[in-house]
Amino acid sequence: ETSPWLLLVTFLVTILHTLFDILAFRSDVMFWRSRKNMEGLSANNVLAEVICQLIILLYLWNNDAGWIIVITMAVGLAIQIWKAGIALRLKRMGKDSSTAQADATAMRWLSYVLYPLVLGYAVYSLVYKEHK
Repeated sequence: ETSPWLLLVTFLVTILHTLFDILAFRSDVMFWRSRKNMEGLSANNVLAEVICQLIILLYLWNNDAGWIIVITMAVGLAIQIWKAGIALRLKRMGKDSSTAQADATAMRWLSYVLYPLVLGYAVYSLVYKEHK
């Protein structure tokens, strides 16, 4: 009983979303392939993105998300891991950015707030929420 127009619009939106994902992946790869240093970028942030995308991918997989979404997230995770490799290589070569000190300071202050919040929510979730 689903309207053909609704199916058509859903199909078109899915195709456009996939196209925009491919264009974003392409742009990201081109940007990182041309990097000679980490000026203005944070290796810590790139590594944190790997962890975040891995958690999101595992969540989607666990909740039986559509295969297009899971494949898109898996490709995004693979690209993020590749970017982390480039960032770590540049950092080891001493081509770290001049913003590394500011990044370290920001991460330290953020950890003062973030770690207690995450720990508190984890305890709350374990005590009051039902898990699989």
